[in-house]
Amino acid sequence: MNKKRIPKVDKLILIPMPEALTRTQRAARRTGRSDRDAGADAVPQLKSAGMRIVDNITPHVWNYHLSVLPGSPWTDVRLRKALNLAIDREAVVGLMNGLGQTRQGPVDPSSPWFGKPSFDLKYDLAAAKKLVQEAGYSKKSR
Repeated sequence: MNKKRIPKVDKLILIPMPEALTRTQRAARRTGRSDRDAGADAVPQLKSAGMRIVDNITPHVWNYHLSVLPGSPWTDVRLRKALNLAIDREAVVGLMNGLGQTRQGPVDPSSPWFGKPSFDLKYDLAAAKKLVQEAGYSKKSR
């Protein structure tokens, strides 16, 4: 009989964190047990408790990658542009309690690496719908 080998540890500590504020480890930060990132929903409470919140211009970027394999609708640049025009980036920043910035790319426009993009990323649902129709998609084509 082939038995599975189970890793052995000296000690395992599980700390359940079911509520939003404990999930963000507010109590752990206040007692000096943790310095992890705070959830956006906890920042106002942490600031009012005297905590100093440190951020920077590019902490991370939420990239998304669409399939451009043959046969994928995303091979059509009009659909990719439409998707970008349909994202309300200001609303996303609002969901994060202002802990973010809208972007035109993975680097800040002040960076020499930014370049000179020809497509302006903005929220324009009407333009997005027009591009989707130009690409041959509509409610009728479902």
